[in-house]
Amino acid sequence: MSLPYWRLSGFYFFYFAFVGASVPYWNVYLEHLSFTPQQIGLITGAVMGTRIFAPSLWGMVADRSGKPLQVIRLGNLLAMVIFAAVLIFQGFTPMLLIIACYSFFWNAVLSQFEVVTLRHLGSQYRHYARIRLWGSLGFIASVAGLGLLFEWVSVAQLPVIMLLFLAATWLCSLWVPIPPQRAEHSATGQGIGQVLAAHPVIPFLVISLLMQISHGPYYTFFSVYMADLGYHTTTIGALWALGVVAEVMLYVVMHKVLLHYRLSTLLQLSLLLASIRWLLTGYLSTSLPVLLLMQCLHAATFGVFHAVSIEWIRRAFPAALAGQGQALYSGITYGVGGAVGAVLSGLLWVISPSFTFTLAAASAALALLLSLIYLRRELPDG
Repeated sequence: MSLPYWRLSGFYFFYFAFVGASVPYWNVYLEHLSFTPQQIGLITGAVMGTRIFAPSLWGMVADRSGKPLQVIRLGNLLAMVIFAAVLIFQGFTPMLLIIACYSFFWNAVLSQFEVVTLRHLGSQYRHYARIRLWGSLGFIASVAGLGLLFEWVSVAQLPVIMLLFLAATWLCSLWVPIPPQRAEHSATGQGIGQVLAAHPVIPFLVISLLMQISHGPYYTFFSVYMADLGYHTTTIGALWALGVVAEVMLYVVMHKVLLHYRLSTLLQLSLLLASIRWLLTGYLSTSLPVLLLMQCLHAATFGVFHAVSIEWIRRAFPAALAGQGQALYSGITYGVGGAVGAVLSGLLWVISPSFTFTLAAASAALALLLSLIYLRRELPDG
């Protein structure tokens, strides 16, 4: 079977177009509804919180059924139907419940699609980043386009736009063919516990968790922070887009980078630059040149870290446990780490944005220290 490059890329494009609508603008929309920073933090935490257990649950279902694509399609459809309720209910309590329920099904999607993509790639797995970059392009198009749009229309229209992106993602999932089963890797005597014991998976997951916590203030309040500093929505959208443009440029060459550098070295570089990025964002964001430079570091703090993590999990988990491996990574990193980062940001933001970003830098620095201690041994390239 030939690689369905454009079908896989199309899914990533619309999936991350949805992310590009939600991450920079959703909390601005909640602020438009007069929610407090604490309420915004709780709603964002609900999105992240469902990632603690939902990906692992869906990962087990996908691995045991051998049908990850069907799990993706069902999760996407149910997420879309539930999310439509935000068009009707806009109070805090119903909004919190709707977002928590939709997220439970939405979190069935990405980690399992990573498995589908890697199965289609087979021996060409290093070219994962060349497909994943279309997700970044979708994010850029969404962020930049909506930044311009919201200069002319109210941010109250955001839920309708997000619902359209959910529908497009679901339609793309129907277009993606069922991936081939790699017979040479389909059987394994290893259980999940044996994998955890054989490799430094737990330290890696703790490091990933701390890295995601460090991104909490950025994902939860960056747009609000920029608006408070006097930047217009067009500029805010352009700042988000700049970070992802840098990420795209990284993805274009990432398959070559992985050939020449150790995963641990790349991971540690990413963590170091994250510490620097959050400190400067917290204290020097009134300087546009510094802010532009910090946004370019997104290529390292997200792009490198994500690409290395996907490859690290691929090496650590055999194919028969691939769904559970990606789900475990997603649940711990984006679930626990994302929820803690969002809730802490909501609690600390009222004290000081600069102090909140300082703690974010400290979280990345702690992750760097742990990586230097525990991730000295390179995993074999299987």
